[in-house]
Amino acid sequence: MWNDGYVMGIDYINAYFYGLNPLNIDFNLTLAGVKNTKDSSISYLELGFGKGYSLALHSVCNKGEFIGVDFNPSFAFNTKELSPNSKIYNESFKDFYKRAISEKMSFDYIVLHGVWSWINSKNKKYIQKIIDKCLNIGGIVYISYNSFPGWEGGYSLQKILKAFEERQNGTPTTKIKNSLEILEQFGKIPMSFLQQNPKAKEEILYILNQDISVLAHEFFNKHWSCHHFLDIAEMMQECKCEFASSANVLWHFDDLTLSQEELNFINTLQCPLLQEQIKDFFVNRKFRADLFIKGKCMLSTQEREQKLLKTAFVLLREDAKIQGLENIAEVQKIYSKILNFLTLDNFAPKTIEQIIQACDITLLQVLQILCVMMTYQITAPTQNISPTQIQNAKIFNHKALQQNHDKIYLASPLIGGGFSIAQQEATKIRDYLNNKNLPTNLNLGFYQQLGIL
Repeated sequence: MWNDGYVMGIDYINAYFYGLNPLNIDFNLTLAGVKNTKDSSISYLELGFGKGYSLALHSVCNKGEFIGVDFNPSFAFNTKELSPNSKIYNESFKDFYKRAISEKMSFDYIVLHGVWSWINSKNKKYIQKIIDKCLNIGGIVYISYNSFPGWEGGYSLQKILKAFEERQNGTPTTKIKNSLEILEQFGKIPMSFLQQNPKAKEEILYILNQDISVLAHEFFNKHWSCHHFLDIAEMMQECKCEFASSANVLWHFDDLTLSQEELNFINTLQCPLLQEQIKDFFVNRKFRADLFIKGKCMLSTQEREQKLLKTAFVLLREDAKIQGLENIAEVQKIYSKILNFLTLDNFAPKTIEQIIQACDITLLQVLQILCVMMTYQITAPTQNISPTQIQNAKIFNHKALQQNHDKIYLASPLIGGGFSIAQQEATKIRDYLNNKNLPTNLNLGFYQQLGIL
């Protein structure tokens, strides 16, 4: 079939994945001490872009060429409307591979979010070929996927749930609803599987509480799969790519997530890849996002520190509370210092070096707090921007602000991508843009810094 087992007939969610932002990718590499030799103008390929919000926002906010590939015609149509700055190819990975070779395409970034866990082995081989033949030396691959051991119980449940769905009649939505009802009854039976796999019981509750538009695309694909990190690393080595780092900024700080006993055990292992795999067992990780590089070179300790010190950050939210920090007085104190400093000078970006000096704290303390803030999308690293980027973002935002979604994604060239606001805040911005009268509680300076107004 032309859809290769991918669920059709149910609309996908509107979502932006900030982990695909080139600036976030680059910051992870710097945290890991890996050299990144990209110019300010980049070549960027997203394989399987879904509704296209990430591709659109990144193409609008950065310099360079942005290309997206997705076989789904409705996804391609939606993304073309969102993203006039990017090139969209509505074709299979096989056909795009042939095109890329014929046209001698090459890329600094190749990104695929979740796609690896949804496609069959044939399409995986073509993705490997694209990476092998079209990724530049020094180029980066971002790949995220369902991972073991976190999906141990859920993996078997997905197989039986898909079997339920395949044997139903009706529309795709009806078939999924019926299969979920069967799963609910199935989960009430006191069977040996659930008794010996208590995690599976939690997975049933998790599945039953998900929106159907999410489940359909992320759980009901025929070729849904999970992977161990070591298998992904081996696959990437076949494409001449080495593991560079996690794409999750908090995973660079093992002492924040692992016990001393776990850290001691990891330190007895000589292989960095094995260390990375063992961490997944310690935290029972069920989804990974990793960065691989073709030609890995490391920064010296001094080079890494200087690059970090020069990196500037900006606030993305004014109401920036992080649940749980209030229980750790010393951390809350440092967080409050950084937060207050980032609001000064009309929310202008501040370098890590400036934060250290103003708040009288160490580099490690700043990095840990900033990475927590990035995880909660409270702050983001910044870049120098051009008038063209600002104009492109304003055109995109004018269209975005007309949408009637609960969550609106706006383009900020300063952070190289998007961030979300609630519909209520979008209404205030629309009122200001239409009337130039400043609505109550709209912080003009905040949005001007981000390039929104």
